[in-house]
Amino acid sequence: MNITSFTYQKRSFYFFLLIFFTLFLLSSFRNGLGTDYYTYVDYFKYPELFKGEFLFKYLFITLPRLITHNEIIFFLLTSFIINLIFLKTIYRYSPILSLSILIYLTQYYFISYNIVRQFLAIVIFLYYGIKYLNENKLIYYYILVIVLAQIHFSMYLMLFFPILGSHEYRTTTYWYIWIISFTLFFLLSHKIINIWKVADYINYLSFLSDKFSLASKAIQNLFLNLFESNNILLLKNAFCVIFLFRLPYYRETRNIYWFNLFLFGVLINNLLVNLSLYAVRLSYVGDMALLLLIPLFIRSFRDKYIRIMLVLLFALYFVLFFYYRFILMGESDVFSNGAGL
Repeated sequence: MNITSFTYQKRSFYFFLLIFFTLFLLSSFRNGLGTDYYTYVDYFKYPELFKGEFLFKYLFITLPRLITHNEIIFFLLTSFIINLIFLKTIYRYSPILSLSILIYLTQYYFISYNIVRQFLAIVIFLYYGIKYLNENKLIYYYILVIVLAQIHFSMYLMLFFPILGSHEYRTTTYWYIWIISFTLFFLLSHKIINIWKVADYINYLSFLSDKFSLASKAIQNLFLNLFESNNILLLKNAFCVIFLFRLPYYRETRNIYWFNLFLFGVLINNLLVNLSLYAVRLSYVGDMALLLLIPLFIRSFRDKYIRIMLVLLFALYFVLFFYYRFILMGESDVFSNGAGL
């Protein structure tokens, strides 16, 4: 290892430490932020109210209460584990650290304020589950998944993931799998995806350049249609198609697991489209493969300027999606000026 490489790794490590402690402290001392904050406070103060998975209750409620009955220890413990393992996964696998961190901050960090149990299970799975599959340690993998299901039941789904995830299929096979699932998505969906509305709003905006308030309203309507529930599922399928076209260029053994995981999440979304909210929740573990899959996809291009353009485009998309979810719609009850508050 040369001096330049060593210096870069050292700076990256210190940068990650700074990011980790910032996110960890903000999450630990969020003091009422998040729709489920007071629910978890009640669970910690009155353990008999919690009727969920026993391992979560034992590790994060019963044992911490032996130290103190102050609920802050619950948020310190869960925030530490979620942010540390998330960032360790990014640090270990991502070829573009800054983009992976941006995706985490704009898409998943504030959701972790609410669905704490599921995020605890997911982050542990992302770091260790993929590692066991990569090393072909299926027994360890299944033990891990069963244990994690005692933290959140959704992890039982990952018992089926090795059917897809532990194999490297031909690109045409991946296309067949996706086409069948997307056809079912289209047939099962109760409403047609009104993607043409997006174009209508863009045309409408061209006539409103001198009317700021109306243009602002039109932009909000554009967001509402672009990021409406079924359109989000459509966008995930679009991502899948983009990744499939480029798959031969980054389908190394370790990388293919992240694509398989994302495809697994898309399949869940497509097959459970009529249970949209539950499908989104169940597919979170697959969606989070984007943290690594997008940087791997970008790095598959040799041209430096194409890579820069793609980084900027993906960053713009996730920032806009962040604005829609957490600012405009007030998801997770984090920002006081959100529409949903």
